[in-house]
Amino acid sequence: MSARLGVFAIAVLGMLTAATLHAATPFTGVPPASSSTPYVPDPASITREGPGYRYPQSGWIVLHTEGEPYDRGYQHGKLLAAEIVENLKSIAAFRSPKAPAEAWRDMRTLVGALFLRRYDAEYLEEMKGIADGAAHAGAKFENRPLDLVDIVALNSNIEVDFLDSGLEATPTGLEGRRFRERLCRDGSGHSRRRHRVWPHHHVSPVCRAALQRVARHQAQGRASHGFSNLSRRNHEWVGLLHERRGAVVLGDDDCADTV
Repeated sequence: MSARLGVFAIAVLGMLTAATLHAATPFTGVPPASSSTPYVPDPASITREGPGYRYPQSGWIVLHTEGEPYDRGYQHGKLLAAEIVENLKSIAAFRSPKAPAEAWRDMRTLVGALFLRRYDAEYLEEMKGIADGAAHAGAKFENRPLDLVDIVALNSNIEVDFLDSGLEATPTGLEGRRFRERLCRDGSGHSRRRHRVWPHHHVSPVCRAALQRVARHQAQGRASHGFSNLSRRNHEWVGLLHERRGAVVLGDDDCADTV
């Protein structure tokens, strides 16, 4: 891969927040204008990292990087370490003003699960370089150095904000299919299933053995008949649901399958 050059005018929507903009002149909100006379920054305002450098211009931070993806990223992270940390802190606080650390932890988990492995290798290499450069410059959040997942989360922040609407518009694969529903006897469509728990000593050994046999049949996918013979007090109570904590739990079957 041939070497590449990168020159960026960094503003609020980049790896920077309004609170962290630094410049010799007031921020105008307008990108540096091109002219026939090249802008010459004050040499004292230029910060360098290898072939990369940064300087302020008209309220913007101009960042120049060059080289392979990781090298460009490393220059980026080293030169903008403070701004990257401030950006991370502002996003974490926006997501949870009362618990920003927990919000960022959840953000890292979400991004690691859904986004991290979907980036092309070149982007991941550059983001890895940003993370390493920023960490080597002392960038930390919650007393730990920034890492690749932090940088991926910063770059995926906008996508996370659109997840809900994106998921609503994404097919599940079940569209157009019909399924069996449980329709209760009153026709409401709402289950009125009740559960009654009896201690073991209220169930005879014969009944308990029969219930256990039903459970085995259900686990094996086999039909079990004669549930009404297992009823107690009321013949509507049929079938073994589960057995736990020294009690047998029975349920009534007052709902019928419908299509």
